[in-house]
Amino acid sequence: MSFTALELGLVALIFSWSGFVRTGLGFGGAALGLPLMMLVGGSPIDWLPIIGIHLFIFSGIALSKELKNVDWRYLKSSLPW
Repeated sequence: MSFTALELGLVALIFSWSGFVRTGLGFGGAALGLPLMMLVGGSPIDWLPIIGIHLFIFSGIALSKELKNVDWRYLKSSLPW
């Protein structure tokens, strides 16, 4: 797939918006981003690798922000090993 500059800009905007939705709500980035990206063009198979990268990036951001809120003592006691 080849994109024009406008389409690349739209994809970047959708990518950022759905990432903030996922980071804020904890879910929904792919569910909201995929239909919007399909409006730009292509089939879902074309967008799935980009959605996967999107999920890794914004999950990492959310994880790095929330690690300080983990109760590590309780987590250690609740694990079976």
